[in-house]
Amino acid sequence: MTKKIKIFVLYVLVIYSCNDNKLRKEYYSTGELKKEYILRDGVVISDKWYHKNGQLQYIFEIKDDLKRDTLFEYYENNQVKNYITQLHYPYIFYKGFDENGDLSIEGRLFNKRKTGWWNYYKSTILEKQVYYMIEKDTSFVAQLKFFDSEGNVDESKSDYVKFIIPDTLYVGKSTGTIVYRKKLGEFSQENVCIGYGLKPDYSNIVKTRVDTFYSGTNSGFFAVDFVKTGKQNIKGFIYEVLVDKKSDYLVEIQTTMTYFDKDFFIVDRPASVPKDKVIHYHEKIKFSSSDN
Repeated sequence: MTKKIKIFVLYVLVIYSCNDNKLRKEYYSTGELKKEYILRDGVVISDKWYHKNGQLQYIFEIKDDLKRDTLFEYYENNQVKNYITQLHYPYIFYKGFDENGDLSIEGRLFNKRKTGWWNYYKSTILEKQVYYMIEKDTSFVAQLKFFDSEGNVDESKSDYVKFIIPDTLYVGKSTGTIVYRKKLGEFSQENVCIGYGLKPDYSNIVKTRVDTFYSGTNSGFFAVDFVKTGKQNIKGFIYEVLVDKKSDYLVEIQTTMTYFDKDFFIVDRPASVPKDKVIHYHEKIKFSSSDN
């Protein structure tokens, strides 16, 4: 008896990841581009979504192991109105545009509240910078810079903290001068408080290092101390006190604080500079009164 045996040969097609890092696209059922993305090792590292009219709606990307989401909002004339980028949580970077497509405002938010320096433009020209401080879940104005038509700071209108010290410093201790416009008059005294690793709302101030420098002579002296290289940030405030003796039995004390922050880039010290040497950039400059 002869038996016929049918043998089915299964061919397996193995597709290697040769298409990784290549752009892939998806479309709406009506044919418009909906999405384009890039895969790496099976993981989406870049992702763009579009409205049916072709406007860019959303971007997701991973860069330097950081995830970033960006949203777009538009005017009726299709110009971008708002541009919102999620930086590392809880920071957001925001840009606002006018109906002509020109940048009008930009800055960062912390927990959805304005923080740090924000730029305000008119017809692409920088008009002012506003420094926002967060206190009790509310942003308030702590410093102001106004600019003239040539891009120079208008000192007569501005009220901000100046640092007389280079932006690039060596590892270790450096001293400099801080200058600002007094709020309580020329006879007030100040404490300059420098914090390391402070959050924008200062909510972790009791857990971080804060150095205080008394400026009773109005010299504006302060010092910083960095232990590692790279970009570093300090945050702090000038605590201003005015003691007014009304009589032998009555003393009135007024206080105010001016908040600030500053970025530095820290580099290694050359072998010729001792590690324990303090680098001085100090200048004795009398603070100006708010009445001047």
